[in-house]
Amino acid sequence: MKSLAAEVVRYLWALVFLADDTFRDDNFVADEIERISFEMADEYSPEEQQAVMAVAREWLDAATAEPDAHGYTPRKLSTPEQREFLESLAAGAFMNAAD
Repeated sequence: MKSLAAEVVRYLWALVFLADDTFRDDNFVADEIERISFEMADEYSPEEQQAVMAVAREWLDAATAEPDAHGYTPRKLSTPEQREFLESLAAGAFMNAAD
């Protein structure tokens, strides 16, 4: 289930942050994000929801990791919007999408 959750997070990431480079139709991107949010809220089992949240937390932890022994940290590469996206996904904000 973790692999499937990772694919969901990866796809949402692409829609939110890479859409300008990948897709030409902004309506497609907005529709896909909305569709997936509602699907996660309404159709995913609690276990599937927790798996998506766990993967988002892992991505957030990796994106905000302390510098390694060589001083490298991905924190310098992630934007505040990307961190906010991962934080909201990790907190299960999509579960409120259908409300």
